Amino acid sequence: MSRKIKVIWDFYGDKAEKTAEHHVIHLREFMEKHQLDLLDSGVASAADFHFYGLSDYQ
Repeated sequence: MSRKIKVIWDFYGDKAEKTAEHHVIHLREFMEKHQLDLLDSGVASAADFHFYGLSDYQ
């Protein structure tokens, strides 16, 4: 049985978008290292100066 796992990191401030983009890179590296199937990943904005990095994997 496989499970889907969603990882979300919130970042606030004038550098939030770049920080979220940077953390998504590390999430992808982690998934590759541990041979996890990446389903989706990226950066989204919830509001001005509020961005989050997310990844779905199984």
